[in-house]
Amino acid sequence: MNFGIIDIELYFPKVYVSQSELEDYDNVSKGKYTIGLLQTNMSFPLENEDTVTLALNAFDRLVTKSNLDLNTVGRLEVGTESSVDKSKSIKTHLMKFFEKSGNNDVLGVDNINACYGATAALLNTINWFHSPFYDGGYAIVVSTDIAIYEKGPARPTGGCGAIAMLIGPDAPIVFEKDHGYLSSYFSHDWDFYKPKMGSSYPIVDGRLSIGCYLEAIDNCYDTFKKKYYLSHKNAKKENGTGNGTNEKQEQEQEQKQKQKQNEKENRKFDLSKVDHVLFHSPFNKMVVKSWARLTYLEWYDSNLNLEGIQEELRKKTKSQTRTDRSVENSFRKVSNQSYKEKIEKSNYICAQCGNLYTGALYGALISLIIDQKEKITGKNILTFSYGSGIASSMFLLNVRKCPTKLIKSCSRIPERLENRTKISPEIYSKILKNRENDKFKQLPYNPKWQNKYMWENSWYLKQIDEKCRSVYEKSNSFN
Repeated sequence: MNFGIIDIELYFPKVYVSQSELEDYDNVSKGKYTIGLLQTNMSFPLENEDTVTLALNAFDRLVTKSNLDLNTVGRLEVGTESSVDKSKSIKTHLMKFFEKSGNNDVLGVDNINACYGATAALLNTINWFHSPFYDGGYAIVVSTDIAIYEKGPARPTGGCGAIAMLIGPDAPIVFEKDHGYLSSYFSHDWDFYKPKMGSSYPIVDGRLSIGCYLEAIDNCYDTFKKKYYLSHKNAKKENGTGNGTNEKQEQEQEQKQKQKQNEKENRKFDLSKVDHVLFHSPFNKMVVKSWARLTYLEWYDSNLNLEGIQEELRKKTKSQTRTDRSVENSFRKVSNQSYKEKIEKSNYICAQCGNLYTGALYGALISLIIDQKEKITGKNILTFSYGSGIASSMFLLNVRKCPTKLIKSCSRIPERLENRTKISPEIYSKILKNRENDKFKQLPYNPKWQNKYMWENSWYLKQIDEKCRSVYEKSNSFN
């Protein structure tokens, strides 16, 4: 049935702060954020914006432009790590859109585990399509997050936005799930977490977080290659040419023996089999590190000889090299050209909006579509999704036909990014400081920052009433 991504919508606030200006404001060395992190601008929320308003706007725009009949939607699932309530899911707010249609038979709630939530929602949805409970129709997956950090070195790695994806049959971008092209790595660590219920700020161990991220890549890639090999081997057996009489006949004939050896080599996965690779991107320098790591893994598990790489490095275990800066730098040099070919085109949204948390990987997909347009047709895309704690998956996407709707949707994004309003670092810091205040101390709470700082026809937080109920409205009066 070719279930996969049919259409997509990215929503981000109208305001942003320049990373270059933030460098000056923070009194750090020039280029620390722009070159050191490879970030250009950063989206952030106003006081009348939260993860619900972001989700409402992304969902509304997706459904409106697709002219989607909500009676045809049987599943709606949200990925987030920025909940506004410890019990009520963001998905329940989105059900307001279904009131007119009268469709309340819509499966799904929120998925929460750091930046992995949207991938969990997406994989759940694909499994639903293949389950006995699927009775036709479409699904929608929404990623919505706000990444803000207390003042310090982590603050420039913030960002925010929401992505809504229409998932269904006969899709242009499909999941190669039927052949076992999905691997995962789940473990336990404390690299990033949010234990303070009254604060949006996480506790972050930056060095550990990078180590955990690379640990997840190592394990996901190793398992992915094994599953890829086994799936092709099993497919060969099912075709009657893997064992038994045919195999003996191949051994007797030199030509067929060579053919068999070639087939065996083709069963092995390597990075030449994919046209593009997408990574979860908290900041774009992490993507550079990730590609260097995959290049190292490819070299480590093969007989490849790379200029400038010493063979003695194979004596070190993979775990010993994860935080070895000299190893990373060596493989960044040898992978620079392939990085430009397979990776660099996916960095656009992260550079402009910052860290989308659960949406970061899918922002990379949008970036790739913006750059490649029709040229993406027929391409294979390896993806890596990571959430701290640890939750991670690697899977393969295939663009089976020209994604016309996706191209049209994504083509509008650069113009919207250009039409944003730049806010000074001073005002940006003031807004984040105001968000730190407990808005439930004085009820009703009426947030500020509306009018010219909001997109036209956008949802916003109007009030939190005396019973702590958030009131959301849509306005067409914003400029």
